[in-house]
Amino acid sequence: MLWILIAGCARPVYYGWEASSNGATTGGDIARLYFDRNGNLYPGADAFLAVDNKRLAKAGADLQDYYQLPAARKEQAAQRLEYERLQAHYGVPLTPSNPADTSVNYPAWRRLQEAMLTQFIARFNQHLRTSRPEVLVVLVHGFNNEVGATRWYPALQREIRTNQFKGRRVQFLEVYWDGRTASGVGLLRIWKQAQATMYPVGLGLRRVLASLDPATPLYLFGHSTGAPLLSVALWNSTSVLGNAKGPRLRNQTYRALVKQPEYATPHAAQVRVAFVAPAMPSLHFMDFAHRTDATGKLFTQAAPDGYQRFVVGQNRHDIATGKGPLSATAFGSTTLGVRKAEYCGDGTTPPRIGVVPLLRQAGSRADTYLFNFTPGMAAAGKRPGHGILEFMADPVTFDHLLDAWLTAKPVAGADACP
Repeated sequence: MLWILIAGCARPVYYGWEASSNGATTGGDIARLYFDRNGNLYPGADAFLAVDNKRLAKAGADLQDYYQLPAARKEQAAQRLEYERLQAHYGVPLTPSNPADTSVNYPAWRRLQEAMLTQFIARFNQHLRTSRPEVLVVLVHGFNNEVGATRWYPALQREIRTNQFKGRRVQFLEVYWDGRTASGVGLLRIWKQAQATMYPVGLGLRRVLASLDPATPLYLFGHSTGAPLLSVALWNSTSVLGNAKGPRLRNQTYRALVKQPEYATPHAAQVRVAFVAPAMPSLHFMDFAHRTDATGKLFTQAAPDGYQRFVVGQNRHDIATGKGPLSATAFGSTTLGVRKAEYCGDGTTPPRIGVVPLLRQAGSRADTYLFNFTPGMAAAGKRPGHGILEFMADPVTFDHLLDAWLTAKPVAGADACP
């Protein structure tokens, strides 16, 4: 039985056609960003440049290889047209060549990615200044999300618009990333791949969040591996790596990149964070105070910030973060999704020292609340559930969590620590 659970292969998630319709649009109350497994942005929809998913599959789901590897003869005309449109839309020339030649091609690719990022940030900031939303809500899914399968984004948005922000203006930013996907027999096999991917994607998201108007209230929601991805984006989450160098981006490690000025951490005046079914250990919070200013300087104590609140939703029968018959620490620790002690702390050494004590040690004044969905989900027939729609099957607890995350109402239904 164990062999069956870990068998199977992970598959990349290709956002070519979806991003060509929705990517980097900023005209309404929902904006969307699409990242590949290396944190590369897909072109915006207004570039009218669809990424061909079949060609992307040949490139190993890497957008840099997709664009820079010379295409097959029958695809060369399409590739030339792509380059023309890229240069016209982003003002950056690109030519087909071997991406392994980093002295020439990597800088060219980085210039294109910088142009994409700069254009989106400028347009999104202008949109926020014009529309003046009360809050910006950022939604980040976890791994194993096929294209079009993130059905909880619109469901959660409807809930927020109907209840917490009824009749009020709210802006959403949906983040889509290649956290890999697999059928039931291959789920456990892709944990480490998803964990590796969340570092470059987290850094890409960090640059977006750090470039927003700090006066815009920033409310972030991470599900499953979307929770540690947000940790990677918001502070320099390196302790969880142990002695490992960590994933590489731009031919450097995550540890090295977070010390560079371009990866300064976000500094919004008002930040609230919700983690539901977080596939992570509390050890990520060991580095909560470790952030980078605009000069690349590392803060050694809690940096000035607007963190007001962290809320965590657990299902202690969660088959994904609990990993079924295996330990929740197998294939990477996901204990915060299932263990109360991982939130409250149990007085032991890492990795179970707890979100609450770690935030206190960092000098944070943020309120923290834990919501236990276990009884309500079991009563609704969703006992092993992991998905957001399954958590929403316990509407009372879910409403309490949203109120605690989004509003100033007195907090109800939270699970008290000893």
